Amino acid sequence: MITIRRVAFVRNIMVGREGLSRERLLDCFAEAGARDARSHISTGNVTFFADDARAVADGAEAAIARIIGRTEEVFVRDLRFLRRLHRLEPFDGLQDVHERVVSFGMRPFRISEPLPLRTSRGDAAYFRVFGRQAFGYSRMVEGRTQSPAGLLERVAGQPITTRSWGTIEKILSKESG
Repeated sequence: MITIRRVAFVRNIMVGREGLSRERLLDCFAEAGARDARSHISTGNVTFFADDARAVADGAEAAIARIIGRTEEVFVRDLRFLRRLHRLEPFDGLQDVHERVVSFGMRPFRISEPLPLRTSRGDAAYFRVFGRQAFGYSRMVEGRTQSPAGLLERVAGQPITTRSWGTIEKILSKESG
């Protein structure tokens, strides 16, 4: 089998909370069969090598659940795929934005409503869907902003995890070699 560097995004966790230290998170992935696992930032981002990424994700989910007392999904993408997404420059030309985000789903997003998909206040939106990824942003409105993630989860009818585009860029920078 071909071994590919993968990136796992664990939903709804923060490293350092609920007994899930960086070391314990990496141990969860190692126990699940990941090789050369590395943690990035504190929002549950792990890069690793594995022949069977889904088996590693399932094993890591189970190990994390034993620590924090609940199951949280692990969304996996190939590092090469994330590099291709980055080269698409999905946020090119977007102005007056507080935060740029990408959300990951387990299945391709099927959204019947027209894009952009906006919150009622207009402070968050998704403007592009690409398979199991959706690109969005938040804006300051009356001094407040919110994540567009809840909106996408409701409309798409599936759990998602969302990361700042800056987080993706940091991971790609650190994994450049």
